[in-house]
Amino acid sequence: MKQIFVKMAPYTKLLALIFLTVAAFVYAMFQGGFVSWFLFYSFLPFSVYSLLLFFYPLRDFQVKRSIQSSQCKAGEELTIHLTLTRKFSFPLFYLIVEDVLPEKLSEHSGSNSHAVLFPWFRKERSLSYKITNLIRGEHIFQDVSLKTGDLLGLVKKTLTLTSPGKILVLPQYENVYFKQMEAYYEQGQMASAIKMKRETIMVSGVRDYQPGDRLSWINWKATAKKNEIMTKEFEERKSQDVLIILDQKKSPVFEEMISIAASLAHSMIKKGIQTGLIGTVEMEKGFQIRGGETQKQKILNWLAKIEDRSEVAFNKALEGRGKYFPSNLSFIIITSQLNRNSLNWFASFKANRPATIYFVTTDSLQYEEMRALKETAALRGIHLLIISPGEWKQALAEVKRG
Repeated sequence: MKQIFVKMAPYTKLLALIFLTVAAFVYAMFQGGFVSWFLFYSFLPFSVYSLLLFFYPLRDFQVKRSIQSSQCKAGEELTIHLTLTRKFSFPLFYLIVEDVLPEKLSEHSGSNSHAVLFPWFRKERSLSYKITNLIRGEHIFQDVSLKTGDLLGLVKKTLTLTSPGKILVLPQYENVYFKQMEAYYEQGQMASAIKMKRETIMVSGVRDYQPGDRLSWINWKATAKKNEIMTKEFEERKSQDVLIILDQKKSPVFEEMISIAASLAHSMIKKGIQTGLIGTVEMEKGFQIRGGETQKQKILNWLAKIEDRSEVAFNKALEGRGKYFPSNLSFIIITSQLNRNSLNWFASFKANRPATIYFVTTDSLQYEEMRALKETAALRGIHLLIISPGEWKQALAEVKRG
């Protein structure tokens, strides 16, 4: 019944408009005189316009959305441009345009995606707006809402147009400079540096130039194409491959964990370290350990889309999988939930392989608790970094200085 009333409302207002026009005419006919006819002729233009607007097809409008960039970084600003065109120059006093934002953007990012335009007889109008503080994720745009009406408020028209668009917002990440990766062994905590020797015959890809690269390693074709110095990436005869494991259990600091994973992957691949990444949900969809710009972009794109939807801790998700990882692998685990039991479990899981844990804690750990965890980790040959919420950039800066 309610839907019937909603559908009948515009026609009810149309009848009211016709009744008011007829009433004004009848009043002028019977009353006569200047005042009554003046009232009728003054009301008539508004009445005629409202009647014409009622029958004007708002679907005559078409919209085109232009997005400044299809790929951005979390926290950045994005400009979106809307262009409205139509075929018929019907005068419109006002037009309210609203770009319907994806749910995640409308909740977490600041924007003013609606505006009031005054088209009058113009066939084309445009507007631009900015989305500030972009939130990580893949955001799909679809609808643009149009609203207009008459000056009497009796005729109101709305239309929703579709103009598909998509942006991918990558996580925030920082450049991190590492010391030579070291392998820590439980027997006496011996530290054995594994030097990276390059086989300069087999070329596996290209990367950014780094101080110390030979002139003969420069890839001149890629350098000309990117307008930046690019060097050849060679097969590594001996290397310490790194696997980043991201704990996807629900956590209020998951965005910070994503940023740490992105920073580590970006920096290690840039340095020439073969890197892979898996999450604790659908682990088979992780990325094989490789290097190069393509691998880095794949990892960043994947990190832009994933969510914290695991129901189990990382040790449960990894249980029974240790034998599938090669012996020359270094592990990096990023988690927000760690205790002595999971630390001891991970020590047996990693076996003789180097391991680092980035523990982003949501609780204020006491000094004694932190010291106990670090001592346990050190005894098990694990490098443990405890990071407080909101301090991931400072923590990575400490790694940079190390």
